[in-house]
Amino acid sequence: MTRICFSIIYASFFFFLINIISGCNSETEGIEESTKSIALGDKEITLKHFQSGEGGLKLINLHEDEQTSIEASLDYLSDAPGSLTYLNHDETRRIEFTIETDTFSIDPNRIFTDTGIEMTLEDGGSYSDDAHEEVRQLADIILEEFRFFDHDVVIAMHNNGLNGYSIESYTDDGNLSDDAELVLIEEDEDINDFYYLTDRRFYDYLTERGYNAMLQDENNVTNDGSLSVFSGMEGKPYINIEAGHGHLEKQIEMILAVEEMLIELDLMP
Repeated sequence: MTRICFSIIYASFFFFLINIISGCNSETEGIEESTKSIALGDKEITLKHFQSGEGGLKLINLHEDEQTSIEASLDYLSDAPGSLTYLNHDETRRIEFTIETDTFSIDPNRIFTDTGIEMTLEDGGSYSDDAHEEVRQLADIILEEFRFFDHDVVIAMHNNGLNGYSIESYTDDGNLSDDAELVLIEEDEDINDFYYLTDRRFYDYLTERGYNAMLQDENNVTNDGSLSVFSGMEGKPYINIEAGHGHLEKQIEMILAVEEMLIELDLMP
């Protein structure tokens, strides 16, 4: 009797696992995944790329600890054409690496200008010319693999809410007020759910539809090496779909609003 019960339990567990595995595969059905290994000092980083059909929104995530934004992106791609590119390392915001005996740390969304690279290395506690060059090469590879210069619009995916950062950071009393030309906060919207934009057309469209949004001030924004700053320098329209950690349904809604906007403005790839 004991053996029979054990067999039944084992079989049930086996089919439970099969159902889990099948469920996981169905979530990414029709989405092609490719990877590229990148060396940063002694660190190996994987650049993951998910592609669903042709055209569609081109999404990028640079902070792997912001998992809700990755989940929202993949959920969107399960029903629509587009792509997601993101860095896979330690599921952390910053990336640590070593060159010979020296250890360095960078924020991968602060590496797209030389000024930003210097700042983020110093913020991480150590700087060297060799480290600067390694990080510069990483930035170039990310831009190339994401095909930054081929896209009409750059769409970044981020999450916040753990460090006090929100759209209120860009108001007159906020610590990032100089970076914003315009800010609108809706009374019924969560301050952690907002759009960071570099194009006035996008700002007008999304605020008219009741979303929180800020418009980057191209003349005064701090050169911190972020993709938004680099996009502004290159004259490339940029959208950051920023949502609170765990706000999955809201972030998916915000992606769909961007899709609708780009279709109406005839900018959809």
